[in-house]
Amino acid sequence: MVFVLQAWWAARALAIAEELAPDLQDAIAHGDVPKARTRLDAFKHATSRAHHATDGPLWWLGAHIPIAGRNVDAVRTIAREGDAIATQALPKIVDVADQVRLETFRPKKGRVNLAAVARTLPVMSSTRRVLLRADREVSPIEVGRLAGPLQKPVGDFQHRIHVAFVAVSSATDAGNLMPEMLGADGKTRRYLMLVLNNAEVRSLSGMPGSVAVITTRRGKIKMGKQGGIHDIPPLEHAAIKISAEKKAGFQTSIATDMRDATIVPDFPRAAELAAAVVGKRWHQRFDGVVAIDPVALSYVLAGVGSINVGDGLVLNQGNAAYTLLNGVYVKYPTNINRQDDVFELAARRTFDALVDGHGDSVTTVRGLVRGVQERRVMLWTRSSRLEHRIHRGGISGALSDDRKRPEVGFFVNDAASTKMEYFLRMGSRLRSLQCGSDGAQLLKLSTEIRSEAPQGYRRMSLSVTGLGRYVAPGNMRLHGLVMAPLGGRIVAMWVDGQRAPVGATTYKGHQIAQFARVLPPGETSLVTVQMVTAPRYNGAPLLRTTPGIFANEDAAGASACN
Repeated sequence: MVFVLQAWWAARALAIAEELAPDLQDAIAHGDVPKARTRLDAFKHATSRAHHATDGPLWWLGAHIPIAGRNVDAVRTIAREGDAIATQALPKIVDVADQVRLETFRPKKGRVNLAAVARTLPVMSSTRRVLLRADREVSPIEVGRLAGPLQKPVGDFQHRIHVAFVAVSSATDAGNLMPEMLGADGKTRRYLMLVLNNAEVRSLSGMPGSVAVITTRRGKIKMGKQGGIHDIPPLEHAAIKISAEKKAGFQTSIATDMRDATIVPDFPRAAELAAAVVGKRWHQRFDGVVAIDPVALSYVLAGVGSINVGDGLVLNQGNAAYTLLNGVYVKYPTNINRQDDVFELAARRTFDALVDGHGDSVTTVRGLVRGVQERRVMLWTRSSRLEHRIHRGGISGALSDDRKRPEVGFFVNDAASTKMEYFLRMGSRLRSLQCGSDGAQLLKLSTEIRSEAPQGYRRMSLSVTGLGRYVAPGNMRLHGLVMAPLGGRIVAMWVDGQRAPVGATTYKGHQIAQFARVLPPGETSLVTVQMVTAPRYNGAPLLRTTPGIFANEDAAGASACN
């Protein structure tokens, strides 16, 4: 009876904390210190009650009961980490909420206040450590295996912790990187910006469809020269050596054609390739590369407001992805130059609104953070010291080198020069089936790929369907890459129930299996892969997939070793 009563108290207290969290976050984000203090007091009271109600020998024993124990342990973990955040991290943030608000990180009149950013770093760094520990503790909880009444509150808390960690981590990384990247030393930096086109899919999101040169000096940010794919024709010879990529089976065009650089599912390398190709054509050396896709652009527009790109086209949060990835090809079916112009204008006018400080800063920064979380915003710098810092955060787009948590990748690329992947939908489920005596896990990845192209596809623009050179109009022709965890191996692969060959090639320590699939409108394909991790990779597996127009329906379970 006592156990049941404590459980009820804990659940009620956690529910109250969850209700208070949005108001507390908003108060901190807007720098409203009095409101933040009031909300924090109530939040701390709720999390403390939950923690004390679940912290005792009875709960420790309950966590070890078969089946029921996972529910007990989940509540204990959530309560403990929630209280740690409330007592160790949030008080420091609230104390300086007027300094750490999201407004601090946003440019005003084209310039970032680097001194203000520097003042936030000590608090942001300590908060990051607390949230990192909390995220590691709560992320392995398998919400679907909990009792029904616990699934939503535990899942909501799990999601909130992860979002908070990514946000604080991104802000901390940004604060550490900004002084050098924005030329605080008085030296001019030049960066290549890639706008990725998801309608012609690539491993890292989409084909680089538009580029621009961004210059920075003493916190001042400007956009210079722009160009589209027709302004940067393929090179005759590779811009840089690609020995490792050739051995792994990647096509040589990744080093000659800017459009193919993002086939490589490792952004630091893809960025290096794109910078080399564009640099050869424009006779420039870039200090780094930033990439964004139109979906992330729409998240930013939620904060900065709508932008006019001419000819009656006004982009906003609701229509930006459709307009840039499908609508422009319908409106201008044969005018390739106008298609490029829309992409370039969208990039420039969104950039101008962003650096001038237009709109709602909180919504804008949250949009960028969401883009980072979904791997739609990525950053690489030529400085090895800065790149090491970037690599620790989600914005790097790099392959994971986590020695505990195995990362599995599933990537797709357009192989027909169409824009049909606007209609592509994907969903992957990764499960750990077995834990070996050496700590290696047997993993199973199941991915469904489907085409939601309309039945009237034959009436669509040829700019969307392609000219029929590689595939019948309306069909998608996809080239897929399955990537095993670092040091692991692929045991077997099936495509639509048929056993598929598994190659022996590797890339940066990851074995790769490739497959090809033609997908007519309305059809679905299922790819199933079994793989084994390296010994002692016994943490919860990580799943990484190609971002689509809509969020992928992905899920990764807990480790069978825990």
